[in-house]
Amino acid sequence: MQSLENKSEELMKLLTEDFNNIGIHSGVPFVIYTYPPEYEKELIAEVERLSKKIERRGLQAKKIRFDKLFKKFTEQSLGNLQELYSLEAEDRESLKRSIAKEIGDKMVEYIIQQSNESDTQVLLVYRTSAIHPILKVHSLMDSFENKVKIPLVLFYPGSSDKKKLRFLNKDIPEEGYYYRARIL
Repeated sequence: MQSLENKSEELMKLLTEDFNNIGIHSGVPFVIYTYPPEYEKELIAEVERLSKKIERRGLQAKKIRFDKLFKKFTEQSLGNLQELYSLEAEDRESLKRSIAKEIGDKMVEYIIQQSNESDTQVLLVYRTSAIHPILKVHSLMDSFENKVKIPLVLFYPGSSDKKKLRFLNKDIPEEGYYYRARIL
């Protein structure tokens, strides 16, 4: 697997030299940036570095952390997170199903709204592992199709053989397929 630095350089080249053609073959301007899950802390620092580098190149980047977004919408919907932990202990699967749609819809709506802000040109979406197993990455990506018109870079903790994604480097069937994005 490429180092974060090499992969980031590949992303920068794509954003600066091929910006208008990112989704030309797939129909969506999405990029999935895979990285080893154990590099999560390094990736957070890399997103900060990339954001600054993107802006130095004249593009406006918007960073979106799934962990903070998920927490915000969960607290708005359910109130105190301690209650959530209690409910989870009682019936995890039921809780997962009941909040997945509501929270997922709010997150999708928020990201679409951010993509439509006049000054935003690139979305950097990271801390993806924070939404698992409540929300599915491929479902969120499907929801962005035809709604997010600017490059969306999803930082994906896992690996890819260019045909299949392995979320957290595991074979999780419902997480392994989003074939339309460009995979780095």
